[in-house]
Amino acid sequence: TLYALQDAKTPFRLALLRVTLASGLGFVAATYLPRWVAVDPSLGVVGITASSGFCSWIECLCLQRALRRKLQISLRLPSSHFIKLVTSALIATVMCYPLKDRQIVHPAVTAGITFSVYSLIYLAITIYLGVSEGRDMVNRIRRRLR
Repeated sequence: TLYALQDAKTPFRLALLRVTLASGLGFVAATYLPRWVAVDPSLGVVGITASSGFCSWIECLCLQRALRRKLQISLRLPSSHFIKLVTSALIATVMCYPLKDRQIVHPAVTAGITFSVYSLIYLAITIYLGVSEGRDMVNRIRRRLR
């Protein structure tokens, strides 16, 4: 949307900031964090993903703030909605955690299965909690399958 408003500099600067931050945090999280929290060093790669996700959230919030300022409108997500999404993600993560040790087939296939199961659980929980986007997603899938 900022591009449509003739502002290409803001997204570029924020993307540059995200990549720089994610690289720095990813390096620290991958190399030092496993020692600091006394876990297997091979789990350091999780730090790269976590730092990338964290920095992406920061970029999203900064882009949202820039857009709000540019358009002078409110784009806030209601806190109750945010809590439902985070709760859904945490429950789905806890439920899928045991799948990580089930290496019956190639790791890529296991990852695909785990992601699929996680997605279905997340979707089911969001629908149960009354998140309208979950219901919309199911309706779109139903329409395409007809």
